[in-house]
Amino acid sequence: MVGGREGTVRFAAGWTMTIAPSTACKPDSLAPTRIASGPSPHASARTWYAAALGTVAAWVLFRLVYLVWWCPFDLAPDEAHYWDWSRQLDWCYYSKGPLVAWLIYLGESLCGPWLKDVHGTTMPAVRLPSSICGGLLAFGVFVLTWQITAFPSLAFLTMLAVMLTPHVSVLSTLMTIDSPFLCLWQWSLVAAYYALGLNRLHRVQDPASDLLPPAYTMQSGSNSSRWVSWLILGLLIGLGVLAKPTMLLFPACLMLFLVMHRGMRALLSRPAVWCALGLAALVGAGPILWWNAQHDWVTFRHLFAQAALVGPIRWRPWGWLEYLGVQSALLLGTGMVAWLAASLWAVRSHQPASGFLLAFSWPVFVVFAGFSFRTPIQPNWPVSAYLAAIPLTACWLRATWFQAGTPRLARLLLWPTALIALLLTIHLHVPHLAYHLGLLPTLARLTGRDTEPQWPRRFDPTCRLLGWREIALALQHCRELCQRSRFDPILAATPYGTAAELAFYLPDQPRVYCLNRANGMRYTQYDLWRPNPLADPQRFTGRIFLCVGPLSAQARAGFASVTLLQTVVIHRYGCEIAREYIYLAQDFRGFPEDGQLPRY
Repeated sequence: MVGGREGTVRFAAGWTMTIAPSTACKPDSLAPTRIASGPSPHASARTWYAAALGTVAAWVLFRLVYLVWWCPFDLAPDEAHYWDWSRQLDWCYYSKGPLVAWLIYLGESLCGPWLKDVHGTTMPAVRLPSSICGGLLAFGVFVLTWQITAFPSLAFLTMLAVMLTPHVSVLSTLMTIDSPFLCLWQWSLVAAYYALGLNRLHRVQDPASDLLPPAYTMQSGSNSSRWVSWLILGLLIGLGVLAKPTMLLFPACLMLFLVMHRGMRALLSRPAVWCALGLAALVGAGPILWWNAQHDWVTFRHLFAQAALVGPIRWRPWGWLEYLGVQSALLLGTGMVAWLAASLWAVRSHQPASGFLLAFSWPVFVVFAGFSFRTPIQPNWPVSAYLAAIPLTACWLRATWFQAGTPRLARLLLWPTALIALLLTIHLHVPHLAYHLGLLPTLARLTGRDTEPQWPRRFDPTCRLLGWREIALALQHCRELCQRSRFDPILAATPYGTAAELAFYLPDQPRVYCLNRANGMRYTQYDLWRPNPLADPQRFTGRIFLCVGPLSAQARAGFASVTLLQTVVIHRYGCEIAREYIYLAQDFRGFPEDGQLPRY
């Protein structure tokens, strides 16, 4: 950002934004109605941007310090799995695009030699991209909210609120596909808002309207700058597809907005729009299609199986209720109600800005609601819908908070919801507090679960991130015993996540094979890497295996003998939270065929 004339902020892509402080937001508007006198708008804009960037930078730095010195969590199984992908870079992988593996590879290559945790592992380097993506996501919320509302203070507070939510805390700690995906979706929203020129449209559509004052306009300086904006949008969409297939819904939402909004339909004849979509297809679909053409289209088989688009038709008539309940819980109840109220409020405004936010939120939510009739929906699948809902809800709160007609109960419910969100965020960073203060043990007693084995796993999802380093150390001890007996065992695990965890936390980070399919489970990326014991049994005939995890009768039949070597019990907070088994499997002879169709 470089300065232009007084009161103007000029961006590199050719856009100019003139911003002045405002005092009020009309109930039926997404933009301010009055311009208050004050300091130079240009200086004010620079101050707010500097404050937002400084806050985000400090937040990312804090997260890195936390990962290095204070983070109690091992890599999650999916994180470890993506890390294993990063050791064999490719254009696509079994279930996802390659972006997450590329980012992990970049983080480890640049920072792995020096960015390590207190145990000496490169966990902080693996998770570094997630912290950066989380910071960029938060800054994108600030930019989009400012674009739409013209209230920098509201945008800044919205950004702070987002940074303190448990959802963004998870995204900024765990290096999963959602971290880069949601970051790219957020900045695609920003780029789309610029490319569409919605603020300029407001002024042209209704010059006498007070919905958007002349002091907050966005103008495209030239035809080339419009092209740049659209091409940037296409690049962001393409990268998003490389992160997660859900990004394909973004161009669908864009087309829906252009078709449904009368003032935008003319853009459908603009070459820049179609070039942007072509670039998105080239960047996003090109590598995935090229790789899948060489691997029997396995990614599509997996996605169709996940979406229940193949196989016998089984309807879940009440699946939508489960979906709605899970998503409402994810938004802590009040968030869902606020989003619905803000959406109804926005529909009455009849503004392009409100239509833009609605087009990129509710269609995504409805698509997954439709799939819920066929298959259970994972909680994180529709989460991109909420990114457009954030500025919409923020402006609705700003416009209605002090209105006499606003129910007092609605105001009162906001504070306990914010408190619950803050407590959850604290728990996700320092989970032992909930045990030391007796909160989770009391909850377990009240629900009658305290006598169950591994009861913390019912209430605390962070338990799944603990104990992996200890399991790897136990396996290493068994491995050394075998090596002293003058044989080097093959290392294997049943679930793919366990195989990846062991590969990461073993001292020499060896290859660990996955026996998923031998246990009657679905294909994984490990089945595509050759050689492996299932696809190439002759390469492993007669070898001794150290196997971690349960072994089915079919898996045991692949060996002359299977002996339990060690049971590894993981304790935290005075409770058992995990248990794993290490088996010595001798004289491998190949797994028998189960006669079933492959599962994807």
